[in-house]
Amino acid sequence: MLALFFPVALALLFVIAFATNSIADSNATQTFRLAVPSSSTVTPPAEQTITATDIDGDLIFAPQTWIVQGNSMEGIVVDFGVQYAFRHTDDPTLKNDASLDVAIVSTTGVANWTVNKATDSTNVDLDDEAASVQIASDGVGVANVELNLVFKYDSQRMLASGPYTLTLMSTITLP
Repeated sequence: MLALFFPVALALLFVIAFATNSIADSNATQTFRLAVPSSSTVTPPAEQTITATDIDGDLIFAPQTWIVQGNSMEGIVVDFGVQYAFRHTDDPTLKNDASLDVAIVSTTGVANWTVNKATDSTNVDLDDEAASVQIASDGVGVANVELNLVFKYDSQRMLASGPYTLTLMSTITLP
């Protein structure tokens, strides 16, 4: 009986040893991938209002911080602009000039941020009601951008009483 058991046991040991070496010698891998979509946003601050008591010079709005972020590896270009000068809410033919300027206050991420166009103004007398400023990045990042807006004083122009409004817009493009 032992003579029969020994060859079977030896064969079983050989199978187990071969199977163990075979498992130990094999490799397996798994790859994980994640697709991140392109995303760029501009977050504006809340609406601003000034009540003028006496207009004898430019009316300067408090600096406004806009948050700009983009994850394009090539960067983004952001234009801030107005299509129209300040206009009287009740009579849009009554207009007044505006000026705006932009500065980059702080950044995070790997992008380098630059100001491509720092300041611009409308000129109602020359029918130029558009004004824009521009910033750009060269990679992924976030920038806190300070925008300054001025209601320009013109001693030659009599301003009608009432509210004047202006809308500042932002546009993001890829370089």
